[in-house]
Amino acid sequence: MTKQKWKELHSSHHRGKKDSYIEYFKEHLIEHLTKEHDPNGETNQPGKIIEASRSTTGKLSRIFDAYRFPAPNYEELNAIHQKPNGLREHMQENLNGIIPVLLNEDRTALHPKVIEAIGRDNYEAILKNAQGNEQEIALQFLKAAIPQEKNMPSEHEHSHEHGNENHMKLN
Repeated sequence: MTKQKWKELHSSHHRGKKDSYIEYFKEHLIEHLTKEHDPNGETNQPGKIIEASRSTTGKLSRIFDAYRFPAPNYEELNAIHQKPNGLREHMQENLNGIIPVLLNEDRTALHPKVIEAIGRDNYEAILKNAQGNEQEIALQFLKAAIPQEKNMPSEHEHSHEHGNENHMKLN
C-alpha cells in the first residue's frame, strides 16, 4: 500500500484513540460479516468470500479486505516499524484485543456469534472443506484481521528484518 493510500485510509477512519482499531473491530465485526452483497462494491465483500470459502478455505484470509477500519497514520506506522520488534508488538496487541470477539473462549475455533453471522450452513460447508479443522478456519480469520509484516508499508524494505513473519499465535 502506498503512503498516499495509508494517509487516505487514516483520514477516513482514524478516531484519535490508541485502541481505535480494537474498538472499531469489536463494534462492527458482525455488521461487516452480515453485510448485503453490493454488485457494484468491492471484489472481496464478505458474502462473496464466505461463499467462495465453502470450497476453498484459504479464501477466508480475504474476509476483511473490504472492512474499512481505523489505522495509524503513515508516520505513526513507520515509527512503530522502526522500533525493534515494534510492528510485531503492535500487531500482537491488536490481535490480543480482537481475539475475544473473533474466537471462542478456548481459542480453538470461531466465536459462536461469528459462526452465526456467517451462517451455520456456510460454516459447516467451510468446516467440511477444512477436514473438520476448526483451528484452521480460526487461523484464516486471524490472518485476515491482522496484516502480515511483509504487507505493511515502509519507505525501505524491512520485510525480512525479523525472520519469519508468518507466525501468528492463537494463545
